[in-house]
Amino acid sequence: TAQTSRKSEDTPTLPTKTPQVTESPTPSIAKGFAIPSLEIEMLKVTGGSFQMGAQIDDPKSQADETLHRVTITEDFFLSKYEISVKAWKVFIDEVNYKTSAEQHGGAAHYKGSEWIEFSKGRNWKNINLQDDDAISTISYTDCLEFCKWLTKRELKAKRLMPGWEY
Repeated sequence: TAQTSRKSEDTPTLPTKTPQVTESPTPSIAKGFAIPSLEIEMLKVTGGSFQMGAQIDDPKSQADETLHRVTITEDFFLSKYEISVKAWKVFIDEVNYKTSAEQHGGAAHYKGSEWIEFSKGRNWKNINLQDDDAISTISYTDCLEFCKWLTKRELKAKRLMPGWEY
């Protein structure tokens, strides 16, 4: 599978203006902060409501894409780009973390458009990723552990307010 560089010109950008909703504020992107040692740019997303999904008559929509209102009740920070392999390696090295794929001896993945249930031995270390590539072949649990580590690290560096987390 092709890897997308986190600095690619094709990377979608978050909108700076969103349509106004009369019932509650629309979420917006506010100035965030940088984590220079990891080359991560964080953006602050403020709470509010918006419509998500597809119109009922959209022929390209799926059954699970019904138009509905989503409300974000608390502000949060989001990385502007995918997490790079370089940043992932810092996490791995600092906490001696083993990913789900490493623990279970392999990982599921796509091969072209075909879903491969399990490939023995497959993990992020052996799929030819470069430092600037987005990390892949990691699980939801792996992502949560990265966020916990990043939260502790940024609280200690005083770049994150007490009570906040990623």
